Amino acid sequence: MSIVFDRERTREVLHGINLPPQPGTLVTVRSELASDDPNLSTIADAVAHDLSISAGVLKTVNSPFFGLGHKVSSIEEAVMLLGLTNVVNVVTSLSLREAMENADYPAMDRFFDTANDIASVAAGLAKELGGVAPDEVYTAGLFQDCGIPLLMQKFTHYKTILKDANEQKGRSLPEVEEQTIGTNHTVVGYYVSRSWGLPSRISHAIINHHRLSELVRGSAVHPDDKDEAQLCRTVSLLTMAEHISYTYRGRNDSHDWERIGSEVLDYLDLTDTEYAAIEQDMFDRLGD
Repeated sequence: MSIVFDRERTREVLHGINLPPQPGTLVTVRSELASDDPNLSTIADAVAHDLSISAGVLKTVNSPFFGLGHKVSSIEEAVMLLGLTNVVNVVTSLSLREAMENADYPAMDRFFDTANDIASVAAGLAKELGGVAPDEVYTAGLFQDCGIPLLMQKFTHYKTILKDANEQKGRSLPEVEEQTIGTNHTVVGYYVSRSWGLPSRISHAIINHHRLSELVRGSAVHPDDKDEAQLCRTVSLLTMAEHISYTYRGRNDSHDWERIGSEVLDYLDLTDTEYAAIEQDMFDRLGD
């Protein structure tokens, strides 16, 4: 699916914003992954020697949302169970969090608490409903809103934009952002994801995560396009995960669900009763 946005305006917005650099561990891991014959031991050793990242990987893959069935005790075992690419996606997600926290972007505590909830629930939904790899939707969930703290750093009035979007229930946040600053957080998140070398499927989910209605219409036009179908499913799961996590935390600003929640359920072929059961299950896992 083609991506249309004002690249020149986005470059202007990004000028002056320090995009979070990739930490050395991730650079090593991605370099090895890109080689003709990646060495699993080299990658596992690089991750294992970064105590913060390795602890985060084990905590993530052992969470109730990934549902591996037994406790994973080493990075090597995680690679064997999840696969190399899947583990690298999780490492990338956790590295982004560490890099942005170290860069001291605004409102990082709340941002990553929310992002972690959405990513974890999305992974759980993918495990439950299928069609998308849990690690991919987890990574997309952590990255999808990373443009928000970056724009907050750039524009002193950005909190007002968020407030205005929260009050305008008939419009999405990207629509309000575009009207005010000429770009939006999904585009910035897309740029970050590409600069960090994420797979194009994840980058496409990030830039499209507020565009489900358009995606579904496009998918109906091209029913045999497997990439479009997977993108629709990923964005559906992310939208549902955001609503579930926001509801669990008592937040009332998940307006995407008010507009397109019924489309999400229709696309995923879920009844209201089935959704309610899934929501309660995810609430229980968030409470663990």
